[in-house]
Amino acid sequence: MSVNASAVGKAFDKLKTLLSGQVICDTFEKAAEEYFVKRIQDKATKLKIVETGAMRASVKQKLISLNVYDGFTLKIYTNIPYALYHEKGTGRFAEGGKSKRSASQMPWVYLDERKGKYFTTYGVKPRPFFYSTVFEQQRNFVKHLSAKLNEKLKYARWANAVS
Repeated sequence: MSVNASAVGKAFDKLKTLLSGQVICDTFEKAAEEYFVKRIQDKATKLKIVETGAMRASVKQKLISLNVYDGFTLKIYTNIPYALYHEKGTGRFAEGGKSKRSASQMPWVYLDERKGKYFTTYGVKPRPFFYSTVFEQQRNFVKHLSAKLNEKLKYARWANAVS
């Protein structure tokens, strides 16, 4: 996700003079974790795609770049390979899937090792929880981030006035 920082630019300029770059980066990452990661995890739970919690716990974020003029780039990701199957679906239900007559639309059998049983499936319907949440929440995140930066700014002003 890449966002123009004009909405947070004023607070960012003031923060640069009062706080170190590391504090600003930490504020961005903490705000992203509070905002995006929590909402993605909540949506996964709400859609009941959580069995063990591994996929939900794997959602992470990383601040890639931060520049008051260019904005910031935030990477939100999961390292669980099967998250894509939940997001886009599989088999005949896959988003952008092939014709209903293709071989990929035939049922298949798999062993669920945890349950110790074999299952036949035609695929899994998509249950988008990741991309949709990120895109729905982009604008709100900028507001959330502005509020967090302003909190830091108020504290920094107070700390400078006390010392």
